[in-house]
Parts: sequence; C-alpha cells; structure tokens
Amino acid sequence: MSGRVGRILLPVFLLACVLLVAFWETRARISRGPREAFELTAADFEGFKPRRGEWWVQANATVSDDETAPTVLAYALASRDRPWVIVRLTHGYNMPDCMRLKQHDVELLEEKREPRLQVWRLFARDTDDLSVWATAMIRADDFSGTDIDTRAMPFPRVASVDGPGWTPNGITRDSLKNPIRNLKRFFRHRWNSSRSDWATFLRLKKPAWGSQEMLILVVHAYVPERGNELEADPLALTRQTVLDAHAFILAELRDWRGKNGG
Repeated sequence: MSGRVGRILLPVFLLACVLLVAFWETRARISRGPREAFELTAADFEGFKPRRGEWWVQANATVSDDETAPTVLAYALASRDRPWVIVRLTHGYNMPDCMRLKQHDVELLEEKREPRLQVWRLFARDTDDLSVWATAMIRADDFSGTDIDTRAMPFPRVASVDGPGWTPNGITRDSLKNPIRNLKRFFRHRWNSSRSDWATFLRLKKPAWGSQEMLILVVHAYVPERGNELEADPLALTRQTVLDAHAFILAELRDWRGKNGG
C-alpha cells in the first residue's frame, strides 16, 4: 500500500517542483525587465524658473530626459556672503542609505514633523568634506508636505554597506582564497541590491526604485573652514543657509504649481 502511495506522490511532487521552478523563472525574467517610467519627469519642469531675489540660480545641473530617471530638477543656488547650495528634486528615495553607500557618515541633526523636515550632517570619508543637508518628502501632485521619514523609503535601503572598492566578480582565483568571507560579501551585496526585501532577493519582483507618489526635496551645502575666531560658527551658518534655501525653493515650486494647474 505504501509503495502504491509513493508511486502516486512522487510524480505529483516532481510536477509541483517543475511548476515552482517555471513560476520562479518567469517572475525572475519579469523582474529583469525595464523599469516603469515615472509619470512626473524633468520635461514637466521646463517652465520652472526660480525668481531672482536673495537667491539666484548659479548653475543648472544636467538632468536626464530618461523617463525612468528619478531626478527631475537640479540647481546650484547662490546667495551673497553665504555658501553655495545644491538643490535636487527627486522621486522619493532613502537619502541616508544612498549616501552611506557612497561612503559617507550620516547623522540626523534635527527634525520637525507635520510636515516633516530633516536636517543631516554628512562626512565624506574619502575627501574629509563636511556638509549639511535638509530633506523633505513632498507629494508629487501638489508639492504639499508629508510626515514621511526619508529613511522609510525602500530605495535604496540597505542592511550594511558594501566594502569600499569591492564589486561582485563571480568565482575568481582571489575569491577562492577567502571563500567564506567573499560568500558573505556576495550575499550582503545581493541583499542590499534587493533593498532588504525577501521577494526581491528571491527575484520574484523588481527592486524598488524612486517613488511615483512622493518626491524628495534635497538641499545641501559644504561647511566652509573657519577663517578666524570672529566669524560665525561655520556649521551653524551652513545649517541656516541650507534651511533658508530649502524654504525658498519649496515656496517657488508651490507657487509655480499653483499657477500651472496644480
């Protein structure tokens, strides 16, 4: 009796395995497909020009016209006797993890909620540059504020940072010298690439990309070196400069959206 049951269950088990592998391969093929285009792109901001006042546009950064590119605006703003600031409007992402991947130490200095505005201090380990950043998650349809923390965004959320200069090269002679360490590095890289999501890790869905519904307004400036003891604290000066620029560009965006059917 048990032999007859075994002969029946074995084909069923094998069929289930074949179907599971076929499903997995199909989902993996779909997950490798092109990214979904954003509804809001750089082309939608062709008519946006911040007014000249205390702040003026010193330079326009090149922004890709690719509809899957997350950044839709990028400027360098200048103001008299204050550090330059860099402004970027991007489909929502996890700024701290993104900069950690770029070998920066990231520290939250302060935040306010409803709407949420977060101020960060970043230190670049490769250049020793210190900078202050202000970030706010805003809605893509009307640029209104939210209470969303940028760290809650799945792209590019990571568990731990890959080692500097390390790239996955498959099985090589060097990798076999330390197989356990390199296997750990490989799986950590895969986990980071999956945005710390099991379904993505198993290639059942595409990795998270920038948000369709949310944008992040990022403003940052480098902290200048102190010239003499009579000058204001460079970090405090940079912080206030970044906050003022952030408020300015957000007001300009909202005014422009209101005049253009937002």
